[in-house]
Amino acid sequence: MHPIDFLAFGWKYYKILLEKPVRNQHPHVKKITYITHENTEKWILGAKARRLARYSKLNATVSYTSNFKDFDHADGFFFLHPNIFAKSIRKNAHILKKKNIVMFTHPVLKNRFSIRHRIFVLNLADKVIFLNRNHADLMIHYGLQPEKAEIMHLASDADMFQPHERANGKVCLSMAYYERKNPQLMLDIIKKMPHRNFMLIGPGWNEFIDSNNLCSLSNFEYRVLSDYKEYPGLYEQCDVFLSTSKLEGGPVPLLETMLCNMVPVVSRTGYCTDIIEHGENGFLFDTGAKAEDVIPLIDKAFEMKVNTRDHVKEFTWEKYSSKIDEIFLARTGKML
Repeated sequence: MHPIDFLAFGWKYYKILLEKPVRNQHPHVKKITYITHENTEKWILGAKARRLARYSKLNATVSYTSNFKDFDHADGFFFLHPNIFAKSIRKNAHILKKKNIVMFTHPVLKNRFSIRHRIFVLNLADKVIFLNRNHADLMIHYGLQPEKAEIMHLASDADMFQPHERANGKVCLSMAYYERKNPQLMLDIIKKMPHRNFMLIGPGWNEFIDSNNLCSLSNFEYRVLSDYKEYPGLYEQCDVFLSTSKLEGGPVPLLETMLCNMVPVVSRTGYCTDIIEHGENGFLFDTGAKAEDVIPLIDKAFEMKVNTRDHVKEFTWEKYSSKIDEIFLARTGKML
């Protein structure tokens, strides 16, 4: 490691650098653990971990953590976010002797050290699961070993998210508040479409809503749910799914809402371009689009007759979990 990199971030991994744990080239995996943050237990990452563990043919369990230590004696670990993997190996260098798979959500590349830091961490994993090809190519460009990259779109629960007949319902926005979600574009669209009703679902929006007087608009409502299981009930009221985000790995609600037979109107980011055929099963717009670009697409979405569920029902948790099992069981892995 370059001395500057060590001063910037490498010191955090001194246990790894000192112990130099050696991985078995052909680990025999029987027991695996899905690792996610304890705050995600009632939300999508927690639900995803439970479903993947449920459908695994291996001895699979789920661990919710906030201290990132005291790992159980599994043969392999699946980390549902790169930051969880980074914090875990800092406190548990020994798990690098096991097989580790990391799910890459989306790139956060603030400066050259954050890029080097992330690549350093990801290259310690056996496999990195990307949700779309663009993000895999980007990280390989920055130094990720190409053989570690695996492209796997997310999955969803076709039993949980049932289809409904569209009948001039609401426009659904399902997302937590982040600047990358492009809240200003969302606001502009809502204000300029008084003839459509919008429902925003997700945490963290109170300050933005209050500062922009969104609740004063008769065509807007905001819902914060206490449990992931409550989403299908709200989705039944909506006919169009809108995602204004500038950066996504997914977005996860794209699959959920299409299973509910909503028509997506989404920005060209994440796996949207892999799943949506513009004008056939939804509509795409550029991440730099203005409200005037998106509004006609929303109106067209209400006129579309296609059953969008048919285009995503193949993305099942059973298939996703089976693929992960295959990666865990594959006789691969290099010495560290």
